[in-house]
Amino acid sequence: MYRPDEISAAVEAARQDAHAGVDRSFDALLQRLIPQARKSSGKYVYKTELTDEDCRDPRNKNGHNLTPEGLEILFRLLDQGAGYNSAGRKMSITQTAVKNRKKDWEKAGGQDRVKRFISYLDTVA
Repeated sequence: MYRPDEISAAVEAARQDAHAGVDRSFDALLQRLIPQARKSSGKYVYKTELTDEDCRDPRNKNGHNLTPEGLEILFRLLDQGAGYNSAGRKMSITQTAVKNRKKDWEKAGGQDRVKRFISYLDTVA
């Protein structure tokens, strides 16, 4: 027959093993779901190939005005060489609005400007 202190020690050891197993499982799940959570170098990876869905995302506009994220997307379209008509259609804005924003893009440095991080498109490597 086992003594009560031996039984308690065995139960406590089993409990610690179980907790460690659960911790390893959750750590592995977290690493699969968010791979950069532990290995982040802090460098931004900007999405350059914008889809029509990216351009028409509701977060890009506040009423009729572009949000800062929408402006950055328009700037990225201009970086790719999009014309007034093409960029206007993709962003659902007028060609005149694109023409006016292109002046801002040029003042910001054109293709050599500092890009803005967009949380729902870009990633951190």
